This record gives sequence, C-alpha cells and structure tokens, in this order.
Amino acid sequence: MFFASVPITKGFSERTLQFLDDFLNAVQSNTTSSGAIPSTVLPLIPQSIYSKPQFSQFFSHVYVVSLPHREDRRAEMERVSQVLNLNWTYFDAVSSDNPSVATILEQVMANRAEMTAIPWYPEEFSWPVNLLSGVLTHHATTNPSASPPDSAILYSTVAPYLLHKDTERRFEAKTLPLTCATGNKTSGPPYNTTLPPHLILSPPKIACWYSHVRLLQHIAGQSNNTIQDESNLAEAYLILEDDVNIERDFHGRIRSVWAVLPSDWDMLFLGHCWSNESYWPPLADSPSSDFNSLMTLHSSHAPKCTHAYAVSRRGAVKLLAHLSYPPFAYSRALDQAYSWLIQTGRLKSYSVVPSIVVQRKVLASDVDPGESGLGSMWRERLTNGVF
Repeated sequence: MFFASVPITKGFSERTLQFLDDFLNAVQSNTTSSGAIPSTVLPLIPQSIYSKPQFSQFFSHVYVVSLPHREDRRAEMERVSQVLNLNWTYFDAVSSDNPSVATILEQVMANRAEMTAIPWYPEEFSWPVNLLSGVLTHHATTNPSASPPDSAILYSTVAPYLLHKDTERRFEAKTLPLTCATGNKTSGPPYNTTLPPHLILSPPKIACWYSHVRLLQHIAGQSNNTIQDESNLAEAYLILEDDVNIERDFHGRIRSVWAVLPSDWDMLFLGHCWSNESYWPPLADSPSSDFNSLMTLHSSHAPKCTHAYAVSRRGAVKLLAHLSYPPFAYSRALDQAYSWLIQTGRLKSYSVVPSIVVQRKVLASDVDPGESGLGSMWRERLTNGVF
C-alpha cells in the first residue's frame, strides 16, 4: 500500500505530526517489491525558489506557483510586479511528467482497487473526529522549523484492514483513466469517453495538487512575526499562479478587505471561477473603505480555480491535514477539493466579489487546455487591470 501504517489511538503522536514531510517526499521514491514505501526517502527535486524583496502591508509572503521552464509566463508576471510594486517569490511547480506524478496516480489507482474489492467498504468515507487534534498546537510552538504533519499514517484510522502488502492486488497504471471523486466518495464515476475533462483525474491535475501542497507545507513550517498583533498562526500568505492579471489599485482593495475580514479566517479568494460567490450576503462594510461601491466580501460559497488565494498559517495547516488524508488525497482536482471543504464547513473561507485577480488565458495552459489550449471557457474582466 502507498500509505504507511502506524496505529494511533488518541489524536496524533509526535511521529504522526511529522507525516507530511515524509509523505510528500516519499511519493517520488520507488516502492519496494512488497509495495511499501522505503524507509529512506529522497527529496522530490531541488526546490528552486527565486526570492525578491517582499512587499505587503498585510501578507508575510507572496508566492507565485510557476513551472521553471515557463519563462514566457514569468516575463509577463514581472510586468505585474513592476506596475504594482508587488514583489514575490517564485515557487517551482511540479510538471505533469515528473516521475512523482505517475507514482501518485499509480498508488491512488491501487488504493481505490483495494477499497472497491472489499464488499463492506463504504462508498463514502468519514473524516476522523481527531483529524486536527494537536495539529494547530504543534504548529503554534516556538519551533519554526517543525515539519508539517505527515498524513500517510492516518490511513490506519480509516481502514486498517487495507494496510496489508498484498502486491498481487496492486493495479498497474495501464488501465482506464482515473476519474475525479465528488463529495466524500472514495472513488470517481466509472470512466467512459463521454465524461467531461473536469472529471478526469489527469497527470496535470495531480501535478497541480502536488505543487500547491508542497507550498502549503513550506508555509506551515514558517514563523514570521512581521505582522503586528497577530500570532504566527494568523500570518497571511498570498498564493498566485503565473497567468494572472491584477487590478491596479490592488493594495487599496486589499486594505479594504482586511478592514472587514474576520480574524479567524483560513482562506481568502481574491479570484475565483465557476461559482456564484455572492451567494451569501456580504459582510458589513468597512467605514474606512474606498471601494465599497466596487466590491464586497462574502463567505465563500463554492469557489473554483487556484490562481489567487490567501491562506493564514492556521489555514495552511488545516488544509494540509485534509488534503493529505488518504481517502481524500489526490482524489480530484485541487480546486474541487478546496470547494468541497468550504461547502462542508471544514474551512473558514471568504471571497472578494468581483474578483480582483483573474486568469489571463492568453498563453498555453499546463493544467486544463480546454478547446482553445488556453484554459476553460470561464472568462472575467477587471475594472482597471495591469494588462
């Protein structure tokens, strides 16, 4: 099996709280002949992070998730940086042809095959009541380099009878394509050629998930006290993808958002797609806002797309615990996972309406080419964007 088994009875042991670091690095290692992950694992790939002086009154750090070879996109993003005086760190994304992606797909396939082979295995999983037990406390300690929690061990709390190493039942990654699960289901619908692309669990979707989770892992291990009067768990981090356009008055709009954003937030969507994010009533307007007539802040409804969102450090830790829980991990596109966690109240998320960061869709997409090769059909316009 892909996931290690270490029984736990009460919350998380200290070893459990180390799980993500081992899990995320182990997936690129070849499994042994018994199907187990070797105890000695190698790093994924050299993690190139291109740093620039950071600027933000509200964000401890700004990251742009970007494939290293997409110099065309990074050149366009440099224009945004210069116009807005918004500096960031490029965080190298994982490409869909990385061996780790194939390994993840193979193991998801093997795990689904094992689960469906057991007649009494439930069609839907339940979240453990202790999923977050001890996690936030662990990351609130004074040790800023503490590894984010490792989720592989959690599999033993769901279905210990699946943890055998019966290699005869492993599926090779040569069968029909995997499909995206929905809700709390353990598998997606049966594959057929008429399924829409968003229901196909493709290598680019896995690579996107893996890239963002590695960044969340990096964020969860940070400790930065530059934001006054906030604990390190409340620190804010902005995550952008490298195909965006941003409103020119971005800093003023963020200032307006921050005036009304609840202090216990986990996620904040500055851009979103395929959802009516004004579904819930707007939060009370800020008296100091200059942008009340232009935008509102709402509790998130079901936001899709991952091109522009912020997380608190607390939110990053909570996301990691959910995204690496084995029945849920890599089960669908990352934005579908975010949306489901929000819809079911497992995250406290808010959305700016209308979006103040949008996808440009003028250069080739690496995740969802769509019919045009530039991405899905969803399009948005800004009031006065950089481009």
